[in-house]
Amino acid sequence: QNSLKNNFNAKKIRRHLEYIDGRIGDYLDQLEEAEEDPSRRKRKLVKELQTKIAEQEARREKYEALSEQVDQSEDGQVSLTDGDARAVIKHRNIVEVGYNIQTVADAKHKLVVDVFAGGVNDLNELGIAGERAQEISGVEKIDLLADAGYHNGTQLAKCERRGVRPFVAPRRGYPQKEEGFRKEDFVYDQDTDTYTCPAGSELTHTSTFKRKTSKVPYRVKRYTTPQCDGCPLRTQCTTSTNGRYIERPIHQAYTERNDRRVARYRDFYRTRQEIIEHIFGTWKRQWGMTHSVVKGKTKVKSEYRLAAIAYNLLRATQILGLKKLQEQLRSLFFVFLCLVWSTWRPKSARYLVFP
Repeated sequence: QNSLKNNFNAKKIRRHLEYIDGRIGDYLDQLEEAEEDPSRRKRKLVKELQTKIAEQEARREKYEALSEQVDQSEDGQVSLTDGDARAVIKHRNIVEVGYNIQTVADAKHKLVVDVFAGGVNDLNELGIAGERAQEISGVEKIDLLADAGYHNGTQLAKCERRGVRPFVAPRRGYPQKEEGFRKEDFVYDQDTDTYTCPAGSELTHTSTFKRKTSKVPYRVKRYTTPQCDGCPLRTQCTTSTNGRYIERPIHQAYTERNDRRVARYRDFYRTRQEIIEHIFGTWKRQWGMTHSVVKGKTKVKSEYRLAAIAYNLLRATQILGLKKLQEQLRSLFFVFLCLVWSTWRPKSARYLVFP
């Protein structure tokens, strides 16, 4: 079974190696002291210490090999039980080793449209979900509702560029400074790509850099002005000797549009829970699918896609009625047989007869 003790990253391996080095150091000190005493009891202790040192050195080789695997992995993790499983951040920052199952459902019939295994968190999954929903449904213009865990400017931009209109709950912001001018006090002009400060000075774009965060790196534009020197409002604005600057993520415009949409269509956004949460509630509570029973990303995806088919069949009985659903399934099965026949024909075709 997957567990945190069988999942490793660089920090965890470094902690193990430090512990092993400490143990070896203690054993070496004891060994040096024991070798100075020629008694039989001390000779026995010397052998025991040499065995313990050898065991710790073998453990160190094991963790050094794991460290190389971590360095070569794309996400800085290695799992021993299931090589595809990863330490995934669950609700309220609880970490479990497994898969981050992503599910897309349609609003009209509450049917599962797609199921796939995502990354260690939801921040990079919105664009993929929107793209796959378009391909599967054949609809180009769609509205995509998601919770705050998917709020990422890069992904919001990716959705809009593909014709997907995202509705993602904004993340809670950091505490604002109680005194002085805040970022909101600076007015942004999209046409000139500049900010105007409370004193009326213009801040222009002077540099762009990548901000590396613990979850998702993103590019940021920095705006500055040479007018801070001698400004009568400087003490209310900044204490930096270099003057005040404003930072703006390059996809800030997409983020602001999304946040305005969610605020404007609150009732529409609230339908997200009734569309998607019932699926997970059915899988986990009614069907007991709290853990996967297979290993490997391909098998796990297949397991949950089978669950999606079963769920959709149950929904279809409510939408169409059992009798009509049976008729539709018979028709689809005949179409399926025809497709199989057209792509694969046995040499002795006379033995295959359609009624």
